[in-house]
Amino acid sequence: MRFFSERPYLISLVLIILVVIWMFVPLNNETDDEATAASEKPLQKVQVRMLSTEQTNLELVFTGRTEPNQRAEIASEMDGLLKSYVAERGATIKKGEVIAEINAGSLAAALASAKAEQNSAAIEYKAQSDLVKRGLNAQNGKTVAFAALQASNARVQQAEVALQKTSVVAPFDGIVADHSAEIGDFMSVGRSIATLIDLDPIRAVGDVSERDVSGLNVGDKANIVMLNGQGVAGEISYISPFADDKTRTFRVEVTLPNIDGALVAGMTTQVKVPLRSASAYKISPALLTLNAEGDIQVAAVDQENRVELFDVDLVRSETDGIWVTGLPENARIITLGQGFVHTGDLVDPVEEKTDKVATGDANK
Repeated sequence: MRFFSERPYLISLVLIILVVIWMFVPLNNETDDEATAASEKPLQKVQVRMLSTEQTNLELVFTGRTEPNQRAEIASEMDGLLKSYVAERGATIKKGEVIAEINAGSLAAALASAKAEQNSAAIEYKAQSDLVKRGLNAQNGKTVAFAALQASNARVQQAEVALQKTSVVAPFDGIVADHSAEIGDFMSVGRSIATLIDLDPIRAVGDVSERDVSGLNVGDKANIVMLNGQGVAGEISYISPFADDKTRTFRVEVTLPNIDGALVAGMTTQVKVPLRSASAYKISPALLTLNAEGDIQVAAVDQENRVELFDVDLVRSETDGIWVTGLPENARIITLGQGFVHTGDLVDPVEEKTDKVATGDANK
């Protein structure tokens, strides 16, 4: 004890060492306890369902609009005042029926005068022919009379055509969509009088990307669905041979029957063209997720119970689900809880028992 009493600093040093040991030993125990607790933390439960690929008919779907099969601006072929509209707006007319009348003015009188000259020239020609036949006149007299008769015939035809132009007629069967002038307006040659459209058949027109257009052919069958759910079967009648300079898309036209006139121009449509058969999954749209790059993905669990995210392509849409490709032939798709896990996470999968189409939660 004398040794320590003569050296009190040693007692202080021993006490310090003991305090340090007391401080650090409990911390190490606590760290071990925390590590043990972390290792014993339960895994995230997810609901999964084993699905296998099925054969389905792929289809190309694009948005379109209805357009008339024919459309024409019916223009005046002569100068004159618009006398009347014979066909009202919305009227259905046949080819050759009158749409409007233009004031004839003096055309009727001009035709009467031309016919009188024609009659006189015909009498003169007959007289000259008789004289030549009896040898009482030279042949040149008959020739002059014949030329005069031909000229009068031409004037009659010209007057008749001019008078016919006062009646503006339909160049094809259709509907008078609109009037372009008012009664009493002066109509010059080329001025529009009415708009005529043909809606039977009618066309559904849309734009297809350069990636998809190669799979289409003129004559392919197509199904058209209107916004009200009405469906009409048609056939591709035209595929543009060149792309639009701005959108780089190709114009595609589908011809549809419209005998009852139920379809009108300007309706928004969904065009579905059947393509080929392929292996795909049918799932609920709720199972789809988007990554940071905007890729569409579906979450699944591998054999080691770790989360995998697969990029998928939508190939077909139905009222009760969608068809996608890009998943392995057999996959355990996460149908509940996919919003709480990430790629590589170890999870506790629970098998789902439900209908055929895989459903999903909203936790995304």
